[in-house]
Amino acid sequence: MTCTIYNPALNREMDRLFDNLLERTGLIQGDRYASIPVCIWEEPDRYCIELDLPGVKKEDIQVSVQKGMLRIIAERHSEEVENRKCWRDERLYEKFERTFTLPESVETDNVDAEFVNGVLILYLKKKPESNPTPVQIK
Repeated sequence: MTCTIYNPALNREMDRLFDNLLERTGLIQGDRYASIPVCIWEEPDRYCIELDLPGVKKEDIQVSVQKGMLRIIAERHSEEVENRKCWRDERLYEKFERTFTLPESVETDNVDAEFVNGVLILYLKKKPESNPTPVQIK
């Protein structure tokens, strides 16, 4: 068994390196966004999406649904503190974005959200016909 050490800072730097290379070759264009860690699960009557947003304020989060796409944008700002000399700060102060294609079974006008302790949870209600009806076998 081999052990692989996960280094998020190295992964981000490699992503930026490849993004810059691809952008210069014209294969991709546009703004770069850091990624938001996500957990997605399904319950009988809804889908749930949980995103970790430590250090992000509620007013710096935007959630929208348009044409079957769910889009989450959040931004973490650095705090300016007087008389403080920072020696090292490895935290990200960037714009984060995630976009998800929603299944047709989601009621796009019935999405609820809550933000507690740096975690955003979205509840996407399923259309009634998308819930399976049990069939009794005789």
